Amino acid sequence: MEIMSARRQGSLGKGAKIKGGCVRLAPGKSVGRHSTGTGEEFILVLEGVATAVVAGKENRLNAKDCIFIPSETEHDVFNHSKEDLIYVYFVAGKDGGAGNAPHATKAKAEG
Repeated sequence: MEIMSARRQGSLGKGAKIKGGCVRLAPGKSVGRHSTGTGEEFILVLEGVATAVVAGKENRLNAKDCIFIPSETEHDVFNHSKEDLIYVYFVAGKDGGAGNAPHATKAKAEG
């Protein structure tokens, strides 16, 4: 077992039914609209302000706020602020949440 910082960008690990990661989004960036398929997702903002658009509804999340996203639900995370947004996500499902979650890969590419 490895203990890691939740602020470390990228994967926080993956099990048989869950995976997690940390995302750093620069101002003006988004993760991109996606669904985690059969996976359910939980997002917790560590720093900054996020706008999570879930099933077409905008939700403002400040540091220490969280949101649950049901399976088969299109969503996106935006950083409309002037500072970096840092958040962690966890996706759980029968396939480890291996749906279309682009969080770590897209955010890293845009970093």
